[in-house]
Amino acid sequence: MNKLLKSLGVSLVLSFCLCLPAEAQDTDAVFQVSSGLLSIPPFDVPSLGRYTAVLELTDADNLRFTLNEATLSEGQADSAGSYSVESQVLSLFGLRALGIRYSAELVLTSEDPAVFTLTTLLTSPQQMQDCEANDPGNGNEIVAGPDGPEGEDRDSVFRSLTVSPTDAGIVYVGTERNGVLRSLDGGDSWQQFRSGFRHAEALENYPEIWDMVIHPLNNSVVYAATLDSPGPVSGDYPSSTAGVYKSIDGGVSWIRGSCGLSNSRVTAINIDPVEPSRVYIGVEGGSASFSELQGQYFEGGVYVSSNDGSQWNKLAIDGNDTRNGYWRLQPYGGDGDLITFGFNFEDVTENIGFVRISNKGSTTERFADELRELIIPWFTVSADGQVIYAIERDAFLIRKSINGGLDWTSIQQPVNGPIEVSPLDAEIVLFAQSAELRKSEDGGLSAAVVLQADAQIHDIVFAPSDPTIVYVATEGYFIYKSIDGGNSFTPLGNLRQSVLNTD
Repeated sequence: MNKLLKSLGVSLVLSFCLCLPAEAQDTDAVFQVSSGLLSIPPFDVPSLGRYTAVLELTDADNLRFTLNEATLSEGQADSAGSYSVESQVLSLFGLRALGIRYSAELVLTSEDPAVFTLTTLLTSPQQMQDCEANDPGNGNEIVAGPDGPEGEDRDSVFRSLTVSPTDAGIVYVGTERNGVLRSLDGGDSWQQFRSGFRHAEALENYPEIWDMVIHPLNNSVVYAATLDSPGPVSGDYPSSTAGVYKSIDGGVSWIRGSCGLSNSRVTAINIDPVEPSRVYIGVEGGSASFSELQGQYFEGGVYVSSNDGSQWNKLAIDGNDTRNGYWRLQPYGGDGDLITFGFNFEDVTENIGFVRISNKGSTTERFADELRELIIPWFTVSADGQVIYAIERDAFLIRKSINGGLDWTSIQQPVNGPIEVSPLDAEIVLFAQSAELRKSEDGGLSAAVVLQADAQIHDIVFAPSDPTIVYVATEGYFIYKSIDGGNSFTPLGNLRQSVLNTD
């Protein structure tokens, strides 16, 4: 049975992202905006549930409203009824610029009331380019990128293996100098995308992609943390190809979003799952290695954007936090809280160590002081935040806490690489040393080899929507997949040979 949506009120949390393309085009409706008030004529809503929608201001007076498919709870029944809530003045929120689309959520849980919330806003590419740090430069020119590893570049994927939070078949891999690779079918086929990424003119190299994250509600929105040498985000420098990039079309094209950053060496990125407009990045401090500014120090830190990456502001962690790099921003608990580890390769006495970021970035708390002066490039956190596994570089052991980092024990294991805990069970953990992957089902006490890869393992990811599916990526762009929770793996191929080195 159908429901009629007679009028809807709108509460805005302004930010910077685009909703999924509409799947039900026959439900489009165009309506007038009068005196800043939003009113909608009778509109069919098929059943109780949670909907996503797109609102777009198409000309001076008209908005286009598109309702997408509902996500229904199991056993949820249809119910006849009408829904209405009070309208609010949209002009207070600046809903006037043409060509801007808003992501919306409509929740129908009972006959009265309906809850309709505009959750995110996408600023147009032109508005982004108004910031000098976002100037696209030569991003519209496509170059081949290196046809194989050169010098210190080893075809690394770093921590850029990324799986959609809602679809285990959508997978991204960031490359060292060749842009982004994407699969929509669980790794059976791949495409390469580079449009929008700046590149070094002389070398025809793109920035290294160290980390990526996909919007929790919208698979079309993807962020990439990229880097070169520490250095300015703008100007004619090698570093100015790097920084933060964002895609609103599933990785096909990219827009720079580095406003507020003074250093383009971005090593980690994550999104608040509750407020997706809030995005966090880790920036690694260090001295420029290129001749024009060689030796000049560029500061690091953890930054947050509350508007989908259009502006970044540094979090206050400690007076010494600018001298650190932050290679991982690990979410836990489902409320947007994060754990990171800050370290300084040159002087560990300057390490910030473990930091817990909570309350939407307003609270930062250092903990685990006994591990502070270690180099911990890899760690993972259980879903509830209580179990933490940390890998000290070249120590070949697991540091483990079962009480949120208050106390630690050491477990001797052949591990010197990435480690990942199952979202379903804190006792199940996968960890790597070089090309060998092991699985433990007793919290790291014992482990068995489950994969002998073709090259050094760089990243391990349990698919968030189905943790029985696990992906592994190695140096050289070898990709592996498990469909039994990491007990066994099937090679998906070498992306250097099958994608990058083909026309």
